[in-house]
Formats: sequence, C-alpha cells, structure tokens
Amino acid sequence: MEDKSISEAVELLYKGAKMLAHHCNECGMPLFQYEGKILCPSCKKLFKLEENGAVPVNEEKSLNKVEKEKCEGKEDKERIEKEKKVEVTSINENINVIKSVMLSKLYELLSSLNECKDINYLDNILNISIKMLYILEKINKFNEI
Repeated sequence: MEDKSISEAVELLYKGAKMLAHHCNECGMPLFQYEGKILCPSCKKLFKLEENGAVPVNEEKSLNKVEKEKCEGKEDKERIEKEKKVEVTSINENINVIKSVMLSKLYELLSSLNECKDINYLDNILNISIKMLYILEKINKFNEI
C-alpha cells in the first residue's frame, strides 16, 4: 500500500469513517463506511455490501468528483468555498449552543449561593463557577479569531 493511500485512509478515520472487514477487489485496501457510503480510499470506488462480500458500484459513481471536475476543466471553487463556510458556520453554531448552556448553568449555580449554608458546598460552587467563567472566556477569544 502506498503512503498516499494510507494517508487517505487515515483521513477518513479522522473524519469518523468506520473501517470494515471487507477489502477492495482491485488494490486490497480495507473498505471504509463514511456518510452512508462504502468506499475504497485508494481506488476512489464505491462499493455495496452483499451476502458474498463487497461488490463495486457502477464506475460512473466514482468518489473523486473534484479530480473528475479538474480533468473536465471544471474546478468547482465555489462549491469548495461553500463547504468551508458551512463548516465554519456549524462550528460557530455549536460554540454558541455550548456558550448558552454554560451561561444557563452558571446562572443556576450562582443563584443557589443565596441558600448555601455549608462552607464546603459554597467552595465547590465557587470553584466550578470560576472554571466555567474561564471556559467562557476562552470561547469568547475563540469567537474573535
């Protein structure tokens, strides 16, 4: 197996793909399941699982659309930029959800201080609150980037 094929397999794993027990009939590389598709990271072919093993799907449905577009002279820069924007937007949305939940929990913690009579409990609440404020500060700095 070539280094490039291994790098592509590792990249799939990094993205959350699952390595299967089946192998590509052409190159012998393990097949991966990613986003509902079964594929070979080396050959860029799609497969479907049948009772007797993995069977390649129609050649026209090859995985490497970007390379195909380049060969046809259609570098799809707009699509790539759009994907980057969606990725950044979803990260920002997730961060905002985390920030909102943390602020809500922080408010709950601090509002319980009024009823607190145990010094150890008070100490725990304050320590947790300080940690939450630290995390919120880091989130705000991350959002500024």
